[in-house]
Amino acid sequence: MSRDPWPQQSGTRHALPYPPTEQELSLHDYLGILIGARWMITAVVAISLLIGAAVAFLSSPVFEADALIKAEEETNTLSALDQVNSLFADQSPVNAEIEFLNSRRVLGRAVDNLRLDVKATPLYFPLVGEFLARRFQGGEGDLAKPLLGLVGYSWGGEWIEVTELNVPANLLDVTLTLVILDSQRYRLFGPDGGLLLEGQVGENPQPLPGTAELRLRVSGLQAHPGSRFNLVRQARLTAIKALKDRFSAKETSRQSELIRLTLSGSNRQETAVILNEIIRIFVEQKSRFLSVEAERTLDFLQDQLPELRAAMERAESALNDFRLKQGSVDLPLETQSVLKSTVAVDAQTKELRQNRDELRQKFTEAHPSIVALDAQLTRLRKEKRSLISKIKDLPETQQQMLRLSRGVEVTTKLYTELLKSSQELRVAKASRVSNVQIIDPALTSGEAVKPRKAQILLIALLAGLFIAILSAFIRRALELSVYDPNQIEARLGIPVFVTLPNSKAQRRLKRLQKKSSDDVSLLAAMQPDDPAVEGLRSLRSTLNHVLTQVPNRLLLVTGPKSGVGTSFVAANLGVVLASGGDRVCIIDADLRNGRLNHHFGKKSEPGLTEILLGNLTLNDALQKTSLDHLHLLPAGGSVENPAELLMKKRFAKVLDTMQTHYDRVILDSPPLLEVADAVILGQHAGAALLVVKAGEHNLSELEHSVKRLWQGGVELRGIVVNGTNNDQRDKHHPRG
Repeated sequence: MSRDPWPQQSGTRHALPYPPTEQELSLHDYLGILIGARWMITAVVAISLLIGAAVAFLSSPVFEADALIKAEEETNTLSALDQVNSLFADQSPVNAEIEFLNSRRVLGRAVDNLRLDVKATPLYFPLVGEFLARRFQGGEGDLAKPLLGLVGYSWGGEWIEVTELNVPANLLDVTLTLVILDSQRYRLFGPDGGLLLEGQVGENPQPLPGTAELRLRVSGLQAHPGSRFNLVRQARLTAIKALKDRFSAKETSRQSELIRLTLSGSNRQETAVILNEIIRIFVEQKSRFLSVEAERTLDFLQDQLPELRAAMERAESALNDFRLKQGSVDLPLETQSVLKSTVAVDAQTKELRQNRDELRQKFTEAHPSIVALDAQLTRLRKEKRSLISKIKDLPETQQQMLRLSRGVEVTTKLYTELLKSSQELRVAKASRVSNVQIIDPALTSGEAVKPRKAQILLIALLAGLFIAILSAFIRRALELSVYDPNQIEARLGIPVFVTLPNSKAQRRLKRLQKKSSDDVSLLAAMQPDDPAVEGLRSLRSTLNHVLTQVPNRLLLVTGPKSGVGTSFVAANLGVVLASGGDRVCIIDADLRNGRLNHHFGKKSEPGLTEILLGNLTLNDALQKTSLDHLHLLPAGGSVENPAELLMKKRFAKVLDTMQTHYDRVILDSPPLLEVADAVILGQHAGAALLVVKAGEHNLSELEHSVKRLWQGGVELRGIVVNGTNNDQRDKHHPRG
């Protein structure tokens, strides 16, 4: 429901012919907001695209080298370990290899071998220097000409090779500056600008006093004298971390045993070299690791073999002695079956215990492999107790024979297996063959993988659109100005007679006004088919219907503040009324800053001021226009007390006289909220129109304007909304 803040008085307020309603924003409204903010949206998107283009084209290119290796599962020399590992078949051995690849043992050696902890880079001009240097197409030995004579920066073709850089601990990870003196000499400066040393290419310069720990050797360089290079000696851990951040190792698919290695870097050739070095170190370290493991297991077996051999010989001697003493003893088939089962259980138990002892050298009791071995040993112990219960039912001679035979077979089998494993380990140790195969060596892609220009530009475009659209809606939400005529009607309870769109033709006429004295700024006369003029014709029809019961022929045209278009509406409405055959006179009643005469190309003096001062008659002050039925009474000269002049009886007599000669007299008044003149003028008028400009007022300002007119007894009949766009105009149709 709309709110009517003004007391209802008979004869002073006119109810709307329809109930005003509060309307929610529709898709049409949202489109209108976007169209209204189109220039801001265009600017924001353009800025966003410029930033995206700068990032895409000025960022250093990043290349990626990749390689493929296969890490085969290690086979155990002891068969029981293979049984245990089968319990954990879903745990890929590749995970351990990937961790090994990312270890400091591998990456640290690559850093040391390739001196990756020493960084030597040319100093480029900010933002665009590196981009220009990359585009330099000179041949070998050529240098780009310094731009604008800035020889301190590198512009293309510069390089330096540092083979040694040792610094004290306080200068680790600190940028030092090397300045080229000529093709062979250079100077090194610290972070504070102090000279650290001066040297020559290919030599180890003597450090200055206080820099004894500093060592630098430059094996080659190419740069203009005065060019600068940034030198950094990174801490070893810092260099390893930087390499690890660029390095990636992932299994291609589950249980495939294939590992894809990638390394990113700004130098195409160097990136492949570094990745190949990582692979070489990894293969070498794996070979050494396997050799050490084989040697450790071999030492363990060498300790076990003598004991097993002695146990085997004792078992054989005991069996032979028993046979000599008892003679030949035949074992029934059932007893032979028990013997075979007992021997098998004892052999497995013995082997599992040896494997457990070997694993305990590497892992704790809680390791899954050891837990699995303990579970197998528990099962074998239960099985052995069952076999022992069967043996107890045999005759004593058979029991003795069974125990001795079992001891011989168990020790013989174990000794044979360990001897075989020992021989296999000797071969493995001698060969030192790694379980890693290089499927594809490292190669670098021809094109840079970063920055992805198309993706960056697309993101910049979308981000710009999002920010711009969001800003447009936020600005509209925070803005208190009123755009919608329906909202004005719903809040004030006063009908909007017409909405006048912005007119490009009117802006052109204003520019031409300075070059001609004709009525060139009157839109209704020069462009009668303009949409704004059509709106004024609609207003004329509405006024002919609404003003039939008014007490006089005076029509006040006022606005809350200056710049809303009251003079434009008054002048062009006068033209439209005169074109319809009415006799019309337009009075510029703004005695403070009257400018209505400019619309007609006339002078402002003499005018109304001179009439009210008694210096001129009405007939002498009236000015003819290009239309036969339209006259103009300009404001005249400025005075100090215009309100007092308008309150004199002389002004009322002038208005009475004019009503006898014209069908409609239009009063163009000064701003309503700035001075009291408009209310004084409105008290003479039979009706008043309030001209407001779309987006220039808040509801509080409009309510205050209506309240001031009501308090002054002014008959406000309707509102004219000026300066709307097409979307706002389409939403509101003039009502008669």
